[in-house]
Amino acid sequence: MRNPTKFARLTCITASCLVLLTACSSDGGSSTQIGNVPGLAINGLTNSDAAMLNPWVTSVNAFRFESNTPGSGDIRVATIQYNESRTVQDSIDWYGSNVQLDTCEIAEEDTSSGGDSGGTSTVPYVSGGDNVVISSPGGTWFTLSEDDTGIYEVDNELPGAIPVGATVSIPGLVFPAVGAIPISEPTAPIRIAPAFGPISTESQYQWQASGGNGEYIRLSFIEYDSNGDFVGFPIGCDLEDDGEFSLPENVLLAMSTISNTLEVRYTRRIRSLSMVEGVMAFTRISVAE
Repeated sequence: MRNPTKFARLTCITASCLVLLTACSSDGGSSTQIGNVPGLAINGLTNSDAAMLNPWVTSVNAFRFESNTPGSGDIRVATIQYNESRTVQDSIDWYGSNVQLDTCEIAEEDTSSGGDSGGTSTVPYVSGGDNVVISSPGGTWFTLSEDDTGIYEVDNELPGAIPVGATVSIPGLVFPAVGAIPISEPTAPIRIAPAFGPISTESQYQWQASGGNGEYIRLSFIEYDSNGDFVGFPIGCDLEDDGEFSLPENVLLAMSTISNTLEVRYTRRIRSLSMVEGVMAFTRISVAE
């Protein structure tokens, strides 16, 4: 069974990103809430928190195939210390602008001559201790060891679906200790159209909608050569989870130039940002069909 890699670098072909701050007060006073951004649930923060200085950010990213578990799950936890001037609003702006819904992206053509570019990450990772632990209500579910400074990850090793009520705990070292960051999976997407197999520019895209807070659909177009070998992800779309989408003309044009076979995969993602025990916690949990 063909099982292409999960992620690809894409370039956006759409307009600029917006992050909304929505004031809402039941009494007309100063109590305001930071409004949710499409594709990102913002939990437990008021407008007065936006200017708060907070350099500590942890991100939890997980992915699995519903049709191939256990053994298909990836997870990555990162512990980061930004400079002292970073605010809560900076985190909202960053994670809020990373996804624009009902837009599509076309992969950049690789024009490099090969070899290592020699670039290094500028993300200020710091250690949160030797291990982070994923717990279920019944106890420890999975333990991640520090792979590199501030990075804890496994590829195709999670024992199955993330348990209901799961949390991530960080013991702390340079990064502060955090006892319980909630993580939860969205339901797996169920496609209505197109049928599994090769697609064309005439294909229609429909699925069973969910539309929960912070949820959206990732539509990944997968390219295979004449031997059935995986080539790459030439196109990807991030969509409102409303059950249907029509591809824009520029995407259809790009599809028409691809001579290899194209198939499509549905993935439902849920993204959230909240303050947990004094740190900003971002989670992105994805389940593909």
